[in-house]
Amino acid sequence: MEECEASCDRLCIMVAGQMTCLGTMQHLRDKFGTGFTMQLVQARRIISSTEGGSGEEPIAQIKSGQALDKDVADLFPRVRVLGAHENAHDYHIAQKLPWSVVFQKVEQLEKSYTFSNVLIQDTNLEQIFMAFATKRNVPAMH
Repeated sequence: MEECEASCDRLCIMVAGQMTCLGTMQHLRDKFGTGFTMQLVQARRIISSTEGGSGEEPIAQIKSGQALDKDVADLFPRVRVLGAHENAHDYHIAQKLPWSVVFQKVEQLEKSYTFSNVLIQDTNLEQIFMAFATKRNVPAMH
């Protein structure tokens, strides 16, 4: 799909041999996109040997990943947790919101958590294509 985004100015998606949509990438995202994905990476701090250890630990040790998931769900009602790995938490927010509102809500989260990285992405073309592919009606075979 990256090749399509880089080399095409319009895109057609066909399902079961039928053209289902045609338009620019942004038009398809606006019309068929379902929200956005968000990755929040909690900051880590280095523990020196004088502090009784070595390595890294989350800065806000008292805030667990489950607490972050709950706080994200409180701010974004239609959120689905995609997964978490170490200190990175991935979410899909199905609700279409203005970018300004999304970043205001992330700023609210930053009052309780320290993030080293925040990544928010619009629905990509592959996600739109997969949504069409999974919703297709497969004709019954006789």
